[in-house]
Amino acid sequence: MDHVEAVDFRSVDLNHLKREMESSRTGEGKSFTLKTSLLVVESPTKAKTIAKMFGSPVRRYIGDVIVYETIISDEERSTTRLVSVVATRGHITDLTLDEMGEFGVMIEDDKISPIYSRLSRCSMVQKGFSY
Repeated sequence: MDHVEAVDFRSVDLNHLKREMESSRTGEGKSFTLKTSLLVVESPTKAKTIAKMFGSPVRRYIGDVIVYETIISDEERSTTRLVSVVATRGHITDLTLDEMGEFGVMIEDDKISPIYSRLSRCSMVQKGFSY
């Protein structure tokens, strides 16, 4: 709301207000595009900090995972983005240990391409390894 003005209730055209409300509910009023994004970071502190950069995030839980949700508006494009920021609580990939390139980095001509492997954790000894 840009401007709020107090008026005498008797001067308000209730039928007109009712029509405006009904038209906004049926899609005849203003509309905007809502897009969703998922941002995955390593630590819960990073997730909270990044979400705060865009305003006051809402914290909610999906299972035991904390999700910080924040809204980013782009008035120029009339779009609004709902960004969910979550933490993995550790790395999920690392440069490969396979005999590929130089320490997992392929260098061909002027092009540099990292090669990643998934990281896993052994449940018996709680050590991480890549494969």
